[in-house]
Amino acid sequence: MTLRPDPGLLDRVRLAGAAALVAGFVITLHLPVAPGWRALAALAWLVAEGAAFARWSRAAGRWRRLHIDENGIEGRGRDGRWQPLRALPGCTLLAGHAWLRLADAQGRGAALLLARAGMPAADWRRFRVCWRLGAGAAGFGRHRP
Repeated sequence: MTLRPDPGLLDRVRLAGAAALVAGFVITLHLPVAPGWRALAALAWLVAEGAAFARWSRAAGRWRRLHIDENGIEGRGRDGRWQPLRALPGCTLLAGHAWLRLADAQGRGAALLLARAGMPAADWRRFRVCWRLGAGAAGFGRHRP
């Protein structure tokens, strides 16, 4: 089964991440410490978390399509080539959404959010079965010609 992550859903996740970054900055500015330490802590938060957010945001669009079946996971990159992927700890499969943390052979990882609303019910059901029985449990990929 081949899945295409929803770009609109990815944009909403990016927006929520940006809001969390700003909220953390504002909260840090209100810490009960001396103003100089507050400013330093807020700047440190902004630099550290901003860099992490930028890395995640770039990586989130790394794979345009996913092929998931009983044998494993593959991702089609921006260059159009399929490559085997493995599941990383932290993947979550719920009734209506799936949060997948995947990495390629070079160790470059990304997190993808899939929604049931973006696919037919039969495809979502098959995805869940494939994930539980093979791809998510084994965390390995197979090579597509």
